[in-house]
Amino acid sequence: SLHLSNNEAYTGTANPKRSDSLIVSVAQFRPEKNHSLQLRAFAKFIAMSGAPKGVKLVVAGGARNAEDFERVTALKKEAACLGLVEGTNVEFAVSIPYSRIVELLGSATVGLHTMMDEHFGIAVVEYLAAGAIPLAHNSAGPKMDIVTSDDIGRLATTEDEFAGKLFELFGMPREQRDSMRAAGAKQAQKFTDETFGIDFVKILEPFC
Repeated sequence: SLHLSNNEAYTGTANPKRSDSLIVSVAQFRPEKNHSLQLRAFAKFIAMSGAPKGVKLVVAGGARNAEDFERVTALKKEAACLGLVEGTNVEFAVSIPYSRIVELLGSATVGLHTMMDEHFGIAVVEYLAAGAIPLAHNSAGPKMDIVTSDDIGRLATTEDEFAGKLFELFGMPREQRDSMRAAGAKQAQKFTDETFGIDFVKILEPFC
C-alpha cells in the first residue's frame, strides 16, 4: 500500500494542480483486479452524449512477472479495440515510482477500483486520503467499510453502472466534488495506523 504521509494527504483545501479531467486506477496487473472492466466502462463513459471532453484514464500498477507484462500488452490491445488512444485518453503506467503515483493521485478527479469481493481495498483508502473521489466495486471491503456514503464516493458493479457513475461525478459542480473530497479525507483518517491502535486498545480493554 501507499500510506500517504501527512504532506501528501489531502488537506481539504483546493489544490491548484487538481485536474477536472483525470481518472486514476492503482492496482497490480493481476486478473482479479479486472482492468478490462475499467477500460470498457471508461470507453462507454466518454462516448456518452454530454460527457466532458479531454478526460484521461491512467492505469497505474506493478507488474511482477512475465505473465503480468503479457496482461498489460493484452489490455493495451483491448484499449485500442475500444477506440481508446494510448497517450491521449489512456495511459498504462507500469511499475512507476512511488513519487509518480503520489503525483497522479494528488491530481486525479476520480480514483477507480474494479475488483470484486476485495477483502479490504487499501487503494480506495489511498484515493480518499489523496483527495481523489473513489468509484469502487460495490462489494466486500470497499462497500462495507470504506465508501459507506454517497458523501464520499460512489459504488458500481457493471460496466454500465461504472460509466454512469463517472458521468455523474464529472457532471457535478467542482464545489460539490471538493465537498466530497473533504468528507473523504476525514473518512480516510479512520484507517490510519494511529486510529487502528486506538480502536484495537478499546477492543482489548474489557479483557484487560
